[in-house]
Formats: sequence, C-alpha cells, structure tokens
Amino acid sequence: MLPLFLLIFSMLLTSCSEYWKDYREDVVVKDNFSDYRLIFREWSVLGGGGAKIYCRKGNGREKQLGEVSLGDCVFPFTDGDYTVEWRGDSVCIRFFSGRGSETDDPDTWQAISYELP
Repeated sequence: MLPLFLLIFSMLLTSCSEYWKDYREDVVVKDNFSDYRLIFREWSVLGGGGAKIYCRKGNGREKQLGEVSLGDCVFPFTDGDYTVEWRGDSVCIRFFSGRGSETDDPDTWQAISYELP
C-alpha cells in the first residue's frame, strides 16, 4: 500500500510542479544601448530550483527565452552571481549554478546564449 501511495504522491507532485514553485522577486537587467531587457524569475521547490528567463523589448510582451536548473538554495540572479553580455542581436548570460563538493569538485558556472526576439 505504501508504494502505491508514494507513486500517486510523486505523480501528483510532477503534474502540479508549477503550483509548488516558490518564486522570488524578479531581477531585471536592461541593455544600455537598446530597448531590450531581461527578466529572471528564480524559483525553488523541494530541494531544487531554477530560473525562467524572459526578454522584453520596449513596452512589448515578455517572451520566454528559456529555463535553467539550479542547485538547492542557489539564486545567482538574486544574489548578483551572473554577468550579461549584450551582443547586438543576441545575449550571453553566465551564472553560478551550484557549489562544488568538499573534495576537489569546483563550483559550477554555466553560460547560455539566446537570440533576441
């Protein structure tokens, strides 16, 4: 009976994962040379986390560029552990994504690029 309960509970969590996400305050980064801005929406849920990345030009609608997974209690955008490089029609984002272990594992950084809409 317990395995059946655990299976149903895990299916419920998976299907309602958006409901369980705890979102932090948006982080907005503006390009000084254009009307573009990036919006980072970080979230955490049951030992994990991530961020949705949006772009908006001027007063237009937000367009989701992507989503990244982050380590538990890791909030690089809120904590300021990121860089944004605007490249004309694209943007490169480099951000901290997790601590290394106490052995030889280094801290983890990721870099992603997106075409601007």
